[in-house]
Amino acid sequence: MGGQIFIAHSRHDVRLRQWFDTVFAGSDMKAERLEFEVEAQSHPPIPVLVEKMRNSKAVFLLLGPQILDSRHTINWVAAETGLARGLGKCVWVFEDRAALQDFPVPFADVYVPIDYIDQNVAWVEMILKAYSAWGSGPREFKREPFEDFGWSFLQCSQPGCRASFYTPDMVTVQKCPICLVAQRWQ
Repeated sequence: MGGQIFIAHSRHDVRLRQWFDTVFAGSDMKAERLEFEVEAQSHPPIPVLVEKMRNSKAVFLLLGPQILDSRHTINWVAAETGLARGLGKCVWVFEDRAALQDFPVPFADVYVPIDYIDQNVAWVEMILKAYSAWGSGPREFKREPFEDFGWSFLQCSQPGCRASFYTPDMVTVQKCPICLVAQRWQ
């Protein structure tokens, strides 16, 4: 069936982008991106972003070591994840485990710390295969398949947060991706 996933990222996080490009290359899903600097030169980027997001089955936010290097990138990525939530898309946060960032993602549905190993490739391939088989309706892929994956559903212990999200490996999750407070999961 195929389809596309929108990728929110810093264009300077080359290793993380290339890793995802390699995984996407083995699937029938397209990694859709919007480079603000390129789009803004030819036409207003917001209508293009909205259209790309509407046509995407989900949003993958790639948090790498350069995500905080530019206010422009911080604002743009925040807008992309907010728009994703407004359009009913599932927001996945993939964070480089070796370079954890102080970047809260209020709309995170799924948090996946990665370290570029084969198990992580298998997780992303499984996600892409599931999305390829699913339609693109709002929140259609929001909850049920995660139980099929055997992933954990976690809730932040901070009284002011209490956010919940899915993760493939709760042992490696060191912080809540929404409030950034260190956690001890049970």
